Amino acid sequence: MKKNIYFCAVALLFFAMNMARADINYHELEVYPYQTASPNEMELENATSASSGANVGGEAVAAYRSTFEFTYGVSERWELTAYADFLGQPQQNVNFSRARVHGRTHFFEKGELPVDLGAYVELELPQNDAAKLETEFRGIIERDFDRFTVDLNPILERPVVTTENAQFEVKFATAVAYRLSHTVKPHLDTFGSVTGDTQFMISPAIDVRVARGFTVAARAGFGLTDATEKTLGGVRMEYEF
Repeated sequence: MKKNIYFCAVALLFFAMNMARADINYHELEVYPYQTASPNEMELENATSASSGANVGGEAVAAYRSTFEFTYGVSERWELTAYADFLGQPQQNVNFSRARVHGRTHFFEKGELPVDLGAYVELELPQNDAAKLETEFRGIIERDFDRFTVDLNPILERPVVTTENAQFEVKFATAVAYRLSHTVKPHLDTFGSVTGDTQFMISPAIDVRVARGFTVAARAGFGLTDATEKTLGGVRMEYEF
C-alpha cells in the first residue's frame, strides 16, 4: 500500500514540473469518489450534454457531446473503464472524437485515515488533434460528514505524443453531495483549470436510482469565466450488473 502512495506522490511531482493551458473535459463532468466498482461488477453508462460554448475569440459555438463507457471491477481496489467520446456542433454530424481508458484505485479501508484516498490514471487517444496520445493523473480525496460527502479531484494532464510542444495542464473537480435517501442524491459540483485561460464551471446535479442497478442523473452547468462554456445541460444513465 505504501508503494502505491509513493508512486502517486512521484507522479504528482513529475506532472507539476511544467504547465500549460488547460480545458475542462466537458465529455466527463464527473467527480470521482473513493469507492471503486466491486470485483466482477460491470457498468454501462452514457452521458449526453449540450452547451452554448465559450466566448474565446468573440464567438460562442454550441456543442453536443455524448460519451459511452464500460467499467469492470477487477478487484476490491481496482477498476478499468473504456470510453468512446462523440462531438458535434449545429448543422454538423456528431462524430467520433476520441477513445479513452482509465484505471482507478483506492487506498486503505474506508474511514481508516482522516480522509479517504484514491487515484486514477487515464490514457486518451484524440482524433483530429495535435496530440495523438495524452495521459491524465487524478487524485481522489474524500471525507464524509454525516449525510454529506465532500470529494476533491486534483487533475494533471500532459500530451505524450504530439506535433506541438508538450506541456502539463492543471485542472480540478469538486463535489459536495447530500444523501437525501437511498435512491436520491443531489450534489453541487465544480470544474475548472488553473493554468492558461482560467476556466470555472459550477454545476448542480441530482442522481436518482430509479430501479435496481439503474441510475439516472441530470445536471446543469454555468460558466463563470469567458473561457468557460456559458451554459450546459446534460443527462447521464448508468446500469450496473
